[in-house]
Amino acid sequence: MSNDTAIEVTFPKLNHFWLDSGLLGLYELLHEAENGTLVTLDDSKLTMRGKEEAIEAALASAYDELVKKYYDLSTKRQRDTTTSIQLLLRQCEGCLRCFSQKEGKGHCPSYLR
Repeated sequence: MSNDTAIEVTFPKLNHFWLDSGLLGLYELLHEAENGTLVTLDDSKLTMRGKEEAIEAALASAYDELVKKYYDLSTKRQRDTTTSIQLLLRQCEGCLRCFSQKEGKGHCPSYLR
């Protein structure tokens, strides 16, 4: 695929409370950064349009921001651990890529502290 070719990536709504809430969270994270992609959200899907490299960079940036905001990486072991592995299916390459799973940290609203 050429670097100048624009692609479209769609994340459909699945009518599952937690998964569909994740689409809203992803939409917010993608809009927090200038990422060179067009991101739209409607009642059935989240769509990203742009160059493949820009979309990959935007998703990586959203993941990094998610980890920074919501995952506990306060110790070296938590930053370096690879014992919990997630698999990411790269359909365009027909392969699976591994990445380490981060440990979640509690998010307590200020009125409950």
